[in-house]
Amino acid sequence: MPTSIRPSKSHTSPHVPARTRYSQLVIEAYEFSGKYNLLAAVASWLLLAGFVIIPGTYTSLQKADLGATGAGKVLNNVIQHTSLLGIAITCCILGIAGIGVLWWWFRNSYVWLNDRIFLPGILNATTGLVTTLVNIYTAKNGAWSATAIATVTLIGVILGVMVAGFSAYALLIRGLSNKG
Repeated sequence: MPTSIRPSKSHTSPHVPARTRYSQLVIEAYEFSGKYNLLAAVASWLLLAGFVIIPGTYTSLQKADLGATGAGKVLNNVIQHTSLLGIAITCCILGIAGIGVLWWWFRNSYVWLNDRIFLPGILNATTGLVTTLVNIYTAKNGAWSATAIATVTLIGVILGVMVAGFSAYALLIRGLSNKG
């Protein structure tokens, strides 16, 4: 991690017992600069915004009369509302990029990653998945369009990565807390 982005270190006193790696990580997580906490929150919210906007694209052209032609049906099922879809995809890409950069920069700050990246990511992906499924089974009467399949797949992959990351870091944290 570059020196300029390291979180601040606590001052040690001769009267304070030596810190274990676990206690050092816990303290470090709460001493992180507010700008990195803000960046983590913004990245998580962008990802959530993308998850919540995407299901809105399913119904935007559903009521449009595109005719009974094959081309009209394909357009209705595949493209749907491209400007809203573009905004949703942009939000997802920016959120994923932000989370990925923060994960890389602070990959050794186990507690901070679980608190600021993985747990919010799990909650946001779960929210996005529920929203998408509700939209598919209410607004689309259970019809799975190409957009719906792609959305559930994307959210499922992100949810899986977040759960795997949270679990891996939780095991690392547990190992450290058992040592010290």
